[in-house]
Amino acid sequence: MKIAFVSQAWNFVGLSERNNSIVIWLEEMARALARNHEVLVYSRGGRGIPPRAEDQGIHHRRFRTGIERRWHDLIQGLSRAGRDPVFARPSFYRHYLRRIAADLRREKPDLVHVMNFGQFLPSLRRSLPAARLVLHMHCEWLSTLPRRLVAPWLESADLVLFCSEYLRQRAIQAWPEAAPKFHCVPNGVDMDLFRAVEPRTTIAPRLLFVGRISPEKGVHDLLQAMQLVLERHPAAKLQLVGPLGLPSAHFLDSLGPPEVVDRLRPLWNPNYPKRIRDHIAELGIDSVELPGPEPHRALPRILANADLLVNPSHSESFGMSLIEALAVGRRVVATRVGGQIEILEGCPLGTLVSPAWPEELGRGILRALAGPPCSPEERQTVRERIAECYSWPSVRDQLLAAYATLPGPTRK
Repeated sequence: MKIAFVSQAWNFVGLSERNNSIVIWLEEMARALARNHEVLVYSRGGRGIPPRAEDQGIHHRRFRTGIERRWHDLIQGLSRAGRDPVFARPSFYRHYLRRIAADLRREKPDLVHVMNFGQFLPSLRRSLPAARLVLHMHCEWLSTLPRRLVAPWLESADLVLFCSEYLRQRAIQAWPEAAPKFHCVPNGVDMDLFRAVEPRTTIAPRLLFVGRISPEKGVHDLLQAMQLVLERHPAAKLQLVGPLGLPSAHFLDSLGPPEVVDRLRPLWNPNYPKRIRDHIAELGIDSVELPGPEPHRALPRILANADLLVNPSHSESFGMSLIEALAVGRRVVATRVGGQIEILEGCPLGTLVSPAWPEELGRGILRALAGPPCSPEERQTVRERIAECYSWPSVRDQLLAAYATLPGPTRK
């Protein structure tokens, strides 16, 4: 079978940097499927990046999108309230799509797997009437956008995948008539890279956050909660690993239910990075470390040097850092949002707290630090569950099982 993956227009794929969960998932699955299938990957190009390359059996096609990206950011900033979000319009990254569609017509794949960009599917259906089209959602667009925008996406899709059961259930509530097309294929973890390590034995607790340091990730809540932690543990340390900044304006409107977007909107301004730095200064430079982004391959070492991973997100489709921390054997405190719930409910290493509530987050951290240590058997049980549900071989099998539900090579 010839399979073509279409990445989001702003993601580099197949290069040294693996800076988000979608890129990691795509690279892992492309590599796994390339052992038995012909695999093409379409993604963003750039200066000095070869537009065509082959690596580990994967055929890469890359197209530059910088001008389109800047244009869409400008249009979003000028859009009036009440208009369709720029990211949901058929014109979103149209030039990127046209170049991909032209190449796909030459390649004639059996299956095209599109990451998030449902607006691409009607055009791809017209270009490739015999291909099977798969839409893979890592966000809440299907359940939050107007039905008139989403209906053509679902009509064109033969299969719709979601990175968490949370997203699938939200989509079923919005589109019960399309539920037979909906399947969950989660994100994953490299169990060989994220090996189990023994708990730390030092007295001063070390807390860790991994992710983008922007409003929807709730780092401002974590810094407030850290004040409560320092009252009990004055020598505690917090390390914030990830880029500090503000995503594009259209990203805010894509985050989920209106109440979440409304809660975050006042924070979505250029002063947010300064607010974070000012708060860190108030806590004291010795208490909080801000090393910036780290390569994904460095995370096992960083997790091994932490006692606790904290994810205070207001919106989280999955929560990849959670399964990585659990695979290593670290405790996790996370907000009860999105896919984080299904990962942590019933897990002896996990604590769930309410989002946007720094006091409860602080109390949850203190409970996790004060709780009795998990036994080696409990940690091994957690690791086995993570491997069963989220190891990359398991994710590959779940993906192939979902593909097996598709109709034959010719669309009926």
